[in-house]
Amino acid sequence: MVLIALLGCGFLTNSVTSKAADQDTNFNVSKSLVENTIKPTLLSKKFKEEQIKEFRENKLVEIKFEEKRINHENSNSQLGN
Repeated sequence: MVLIALLGCGFLTNSVTSKAADQDTNFNVSKSLVENTIKPTLLSKKFKEEQIKEFRENKLVEIKFEEKRINHENSNSQLGN
């Protein structure tokens, strides 16, 4: 009877230890997934968003410069008339 209780207790301990090890492994896999896949993807997305923002800002500067140039040409041609 004592032997059965000891074996049962040992099985229960192994089961708990095994579950803890599985959870630790799952955590490490999840952490690895975040570090190797999700995090770089988010950084890449942020980088692309920054590139798009910079492109739009540069385009706006070009448009404003072109508007000033055209306005300057128009004012010069009106002075010539």
